[in-house]
Amino acid sequence: MSSNDEYILSVGAGQSQVPLILKIKEMGWKVISCDADAQAPGKMISDLFINVSTYEAKSIIDAIVAKDVKLIAVLTRSTGKPVVSCAKIAKHFKLPGLDIDNSKIFTHKQKLLHALRQHDIAAPRIFDINSPIDYPVFVKPSNTVKSHAAMSLCNSSKDLEQAYSNAASVSLDGSVNIEEYLLGQDIVSIDFVCNSQIFHLCTIGEISNGPPSFDGIGWYTVSQKLDEVAKSQFSHMKNALSIHHGFFQTAMKFNPVNEQCKIYEVHAEIGGDKVNDVFIPTISNGYDVFENNIHLALGKFPEPIKQTVPMLLLFKQKLEQYSIKLPDSGYKVYSEIDDCLMLSFTYQWQLNDFLSKNTGKSFSFNTGVYV
Repeated sequence: MSSNDEYILSVGAGQSQVPLILKIKEMGWKVISCDADAQAPGKMISDLFINVSTYEAKSIIDAIVAKDVKLIAVLTRSTGKPVVSCAKIAKHFKLPGLDIDNSKIFTHKQKLLHALRQHDIAAPRIFDINSPIDYPVFVKPSNTVKSHAAMSLCNSSKDLEQAYSNAASVSLDGSVNIEEYLLGQDIVSIDFVCNSQIFHLCTIGEISNGPPSFDGIGWYTVSQKLDEVAKSQFSHMKNALSIHHGFFQTAMKFNPVNEQCKIYEVHAEIGGDKVNDVFIPTISNGYDVFENNIHLALGKFPEPIKQTVPMLLLFKQKLEQYSIKLPDSGYKVYSEIDDCLMLSFTYQWQLNDFLSKNTGKSFSFNTGVYV
């Protein structure tokens, strides 16, 4: 419970931050938030508000000092530069937080791949546009605040020219990743690190519509065997990069043919896409990702997930957009929440079988299943 001058900072006060701000207040703490938008939705529910961009860490620090309040934790749900701001603010006020060097690596896809390969962590090769390129390659902006933005599969130099231009136009610093095109299954390891100790929550699989847009369509639970693969890869990265604190959603591509698993992206914020506020609570009988992130920001150990159940989440809007028809059988409709359709299965092998049989048929999903 807070005292009169103790506050938790939400770096950002936009709509995505509202659930985080509400959870902080529900837990009995005062909230100070910041945002460039003077009328940000989180402003009215915060105890104090700073009308400063989430990109401007020094200005945020100066404003907090000027208000003469005691800051006890800092969090964000915003991707990109706000993650770096969080790291800088945490360091200034001597609070638990991700170190600044790693915050800059995780928020820049080009720096991430170079760092991973430098430390012999499995990751896709990255090519320079002025050097020989082994096609096919995957092109995406290195530095963007929007997921799935301007991503392209290129099979020739002709494809690459337009794809590079599209990616550069939405990259905050103009940098572009030209990556080895990976085949296999998209999985995400979700982990806390507190005092250098890993608290693995779960691993989930992502379903996309495949090339050319690779648009995300949903999430699903994975087998225990694949969960172990993801846990191992995250542990290698954590040790190599000397990660001591944070919440991470580490995206990897697992190839079931050669059993290689390569990390290609890391998110160090409490992300969206219905993962933390809808999917994880549903598969885990109510696990609260927000509450445990607040505990982490206060320097406390997060709770583990005791058990997950086999489930598939589909974005109803994407089903309509791509005219995807669900099969007649093989699942149960668990619920419809927040524009998401949740399908449940009695056993994980049934979910695996369901995805395997419908990949490229009823779903047109670009995914593989590793049992």
